[in-house]
Amino acid sequence: MFAFVCITVCGSSLYFNRLRWSTIVVAVSCAIVPVLAIITTLGLSSLIGNRTNSLMLIMPFLIMGI
Repeated sequence: MFAFVCITVCGSSLYFNRLRWSTIVVAVSCAIVPVLAIITTLGLSSLIGNRTNSLMLIMPFLIMGI
């Protein structure tokens, strides 16, 4: 997903002659933010003592898909 987002955003920016440094930052941050959210959620759940169940293991794939 990370590579797809970066290649798609940078490729379309090159096609429309709008490639700037900020476009690359937006592409990278759009790919990293969901990963950080998933890691934070699993970490906080572990910190407060929630047991890991099958739903918790499936949710990261659903979040990344949306």
